[in-house]
Amino acid sequence: MSLQITRRTTTFMPVNTLLAGSPSWDESTTDDQSNTWEQSQLYTPTQLQASAVSMEETKAKEKSRRRYAKRSPVFVFCQVSGCTKAATNVTKGLCTSHFKERTEDTPSHDRHTFSMREKVGDLFVCTYPECTKGARSKGLCKRHGGGKRCSVFDCPRSDQGGGLCIKHGGGRRCGVEGCKNSSQSRGLCKRHGGVREDRGK
Repeated sequence: MSLQITRRTTTFMPVNTLLAGSPSWDESTTDDQSNTWEQSQLYTPTQLQASAVSMEETKAKEKSRRRYAKRSPVFVFCQVSGCTKAATNVTKGLCTSHFKERTEDTPSHDRHTFSMREKVGDLFVCTYPECTKGARSKGLCKRHGGGKRCSVFDCPRSDQGGGLCIKHGGGRRCGVEGCKNSSQSRGLCKRHGGVREDRGK
């Protein structure tokens, strides 16, 4: 009976190679602290204070929106027979489409009922105090924070078309050549005669 002996070899790495690896904990911690200190020097005390105030205002607005959204909703539908859309102009009891027909003096507007009445459904009135517009999301209308927002960073305005608010290029423009104002009525801005009848002159 013969015994088979296996020789095990051990490889040793030089000390310099081991030390050349990742930095020690003390060194990495020192680097992180120095980077944080350098970044803090990029802003003046006034800028840091303004940033803190802005964050507090944003938190206060979000808290206010959540408080209004928790209120019991009032459900309102368009008063035109057979229409199941939300009455966005609740004071008139009409959805956007039928309210537009009324302002354009179409023959069918005489058959519309303008009195407001509440109905149970999936759509409801904005919960912001004294607001009678239809809610888009979070229990709020577009003006008070409901619905889709402008895609431009830090812009709180509502999306008017193409993911942008009117200020940043969203919505329809005046049909007069060279005019960049937003369209108010009949394809024209207020300056060129496009005045919305629901808002007056």
